[in-house]
Amino acid sequence: MTGTATDKPMDTRKDTPGHPPGEGFTSSTEELSSLHECDRTIMALCGRRAVMRAGLYPFFLGTRAQYISGVTDGSSGLEERNRNTKVVSRLTERHRLIAEGRLPPVSYEWEKELWAKRQRFGTYGVVSGVKPEELWPSVEIGNYFQEIQEEEAIGWYAKYIDVLKSVQNTKKLEHEATLARLKEMVEVEERHPEMLKEFLKNQKEVVPMKSKQELATEQQAKDMLEYYGYEISSNDPRFPILFERMTEAKKKAAKLAEKEELTLRKRASRKKEKEKKQEKKEDS
Repeated sequence: MTGTATDKPMDTRKDTPGHPPGEGFTSSTEELSSLHECDRTIMALCGRRAVMRAGLYPFFLGTRAQYISGVTDGSSGLEERNRNTKVVSRLTERHRLIAEGRLPPVSYEWEKELWAKRQRFGTYGVVSGVKPEELWPSVEIGNYFQEIQEEEAIGWYAKYIDVLKSVQNTKKLEHEATLARLKEMVEVEERHPEMLKEFLKNQKEVVPMKSKQELATEQQAKDMLEYYGYEISSNDPRFPILFERMTEAKKKAAKLAEKEELTLRKRASRKKEKEKKQEKKEDS
């Protein structure tokens, strides 16, 4: 027995005691024909997707033999028949549940993203287990949109046409500024000889002003050159030491000169006194 709606049922039962040949075949044939008619009606009115969601998906996946055997028994309902049905569609558990219109479990990380939760809640509603308050914009999302508005106000992200126009306008302004600058340079170049003559005429030699300390340092360097006989730079670390020695030596020399001068004066005064005494003696 095959799984198509047009196949005719075949009686494969053997004759058993209490069941003569042909007995009981009429009732099973009527049930199967009514089942075929019901299937065709459902498929025509509801379509294949509606039939899948109604829980009859295994019936249309090549497992009609098991399904019909369950119907002919007449001892179980739709749920028991589905439970005893063997699915040979080669679909994964997740895709089989989706095809049957049932809720698949959350088994991937991307299903925990906000957009996936929204899609899951929109498809299955409250049964999906998604909290509705998680789907609406939060403070963080509001801040994100605010940042986007600020970026748009600043102009970080603009349309290609607007950027192209802006670049063209900028190049045009730069070109105009370059032409104006070149024109100004030509005018200045024409006036350059007259301006140079006037500048040279009014130019005066500027003597740099030196501070008192610089003048004192230069004088010290000159004195040391006269005293030692060679030039000593003011940046030389020996400069202050040698200058101090020179100063002390000059002071000593000055004192000795004063003493000698006093001695000479005393000798001269004594000599004059002797000469005066001799003149007085000669006169007397």
